Amino acid sequence: MSYVGIGNRQDYIADFPTQSFDGDGSTTTFTLNFEAVTGSVRVAVDNVLQPADGTSYYTNGNSITFTSAPATGTANITVTYLGTVRNVNTVSDNSISSSKIQYPLTGFESTGIDDNATSTAVTIDSSNNVGIGTSSPDSPLTISNSGTGTANAIELENFSGQSSYIKAKRGLTLSADYLDNSNASQSNITFETDGSEAMRIDGSANLKFNSGYGSVATAYGCRAWVNFNGTGTVAIRDSGNVSSITDNDNGDYTVNFSNNLPDNNYSAVASSGSEYTGTIIYNDGAHCSVFNYSSGNVQIITGTYGQGITNNISDAEAVSVAIFR
Repeated sequence: MSYVGIGNRQDYIADFPTQSFDGDGSTTTFTLNFEAVTGSVRVAVDNVLQPADGTSYYTNGNSITFTSAPATGTANITVTYLGTVRNVNTVSDNSISSSKIQYPLTGFESTGIDDNATSTAVTIDSSNNVGIGTSSPDSPLTISNSGTGTANAIELENFSGQSSYIKAKRGLTLSADYLDNSNASQSNITFETDGSEAMRIDGSANLKFNSGYGSVATAYGCRAWVNFNGTGTVAIRDSGNVSSITDNDNGDYTVNFSNNLPDNNYSAVASSGSEYTGTIIYNDGAHCSVFNYSSGNVQIITGTYGQGITNNISDAEAVSVAIFR
């Protein structure tokens, strides 16, 4: 075959990797060490540079095909790899270290991820803890604003018309800790509906809510209550935080708490009636007194008192006691 071209400029291509083949006068296709594209290689046959316009040869991946079989010769076919494609190769698994990758990946973007952060925004440590705004997460998810003055917030947006919710399958603990205890107001946990505060747990662990109060106020709960029949054998109809009723004597009872109160500075409210039908209590001059306050129990005296009524201490069929603290 005839070859048209210029002499092989060895001084020009000496710095590029080359590959040689032996022509046999019949073989037209040879396997390349690297993938090649148009213009990425220079080919010489018998020291004559071949045109890269497809009239003499063409490349396809890791192969080169000549339009006519090169003549027989030893290493008389030379392929020189030019430009960046001379480094093209299949990278082995786990062969690139982090030192070979420059961070941050400016302008990085993929389907579902758009990284426009100017510094480390998300960290996943060796314990699989995720940190947003911190490189040292101490829980499965830690969010920090790094003292920027902007309050941390997790915002749930749902435009489907359904309510957003947080679901915990093994219980849910909400806590607010402020590093400077002198400013306990910043340890509040607040709950809002329609932009207005509805409930709050303040830094002193007080539960406050607005249920017809007009504003959020501390709720002082009933710590214990009982409804019992004090005639004959004392019988508790229903109760809360009351373990038993001790029948001391006629009209004399001790209400025992299941869980002790913190002290004896509570308020005890009691009432009694001579007859109980479930819907109506007949008082008939019934009288009820509370005394002997202690953290574990309180004493109740029932009887009758009033004008035209014999005053005495006696059992009452309907006795109700409520404890507030």
